[in-house]
Amino acid sequence: MLVCVALLRSFQNVTIHTKLRDAHLYLFAHWVLDLLETKPSISSIQSDLLPYLVKLQFTKSAKEWADRSLSKYEQPAIVMSHTREETQYGIEDYAANKRDPIRCYVYVAPETLYCARANTVAAYTQINRDFAAGTVYTYNPWTPLTADNWVKKAQDQYPKAQFGDRCVVGEGLIIEELAASAGPAPKGAVLLSVKRSIIGKGCRFGPDVKIADSIIMDGVVIEAGCTIQNSIIATGSVIKAKSTLKDSRIGAHVVLAPGSDLKNESIASGTDEEEEEN
Repeated sequence: MLVCVALLRSFQNVTIHTKLRDAHLYLFAHWVLDLLETKPSISSIQSDLLPYLVKLQFTKSAKEWADRSLSKYEQPAIVMSHTREETQYGIEDYAANKRDPIRCYVYVAPETLYCARANTVAAYTQINRDFAAGTVYTYNPWTPLTADNWVKKAQDQYPKAQFGDRCVVGEGLIIEELAASAGPAPKGAVLLSVKRSIIGKGCRFGPDVKIADSIIMDGVVIEAGCTIQNSIIATGSVIKAKSTLKDSRIGAHVVLAPGSDLKNESIASGTDEEEEEN
């Protein structure tokens, strides 16, 4: 491993960690965009840009970039880097040293915090399940309404609906009951059954809808008689009546035809199966 001599001159005590994981969350000053225009070979933030910036801060080029680029912008981030509040986030007093025109910092999250990367569908699903279960997060799905969890309100508004203890429900849920003119409800039908699932804001469900181990994003419409299991339905999609989804991923603003039966399938955003059938 190569270590810059200028780094050792500035920091005589250096601790090297091998167990830290990059959360892929980065904050950059605006002048970094100017830098990228001059460095077309940089294609990755993690592999190219960050190592370059870390090395740049200890070179003579740092002052050149500072004189040429930093003066073009009003940068609250630079001003904030000299405040006392920084010590709350583990940045030592040397941050106030203005001799270095370019400085790179990393925030190491305490082990008590929940931090995860949603860079795959499986990871995104697991994060939602962790959040709903409250196993690794202080959030409790049955907390008061002030915490933006509307399970209790939905349960009070629709007493015939069934919500499991690992559910999170967004504001404005509408559940349509079976009209009297439609005749008796099918045997074993329930108004709504939700188990171990996340329901977004402004969703509308028809009667006899069953949802388990799924993520339903904002503004989704699921019509009567649908069964959703271990699936993700993105914002604004419409699942027509008597459809069944299992282990599937539905993109945003998709319209599924009535009676659709999907298993291990992915539907791209904006797809309208009803129009395709016509």
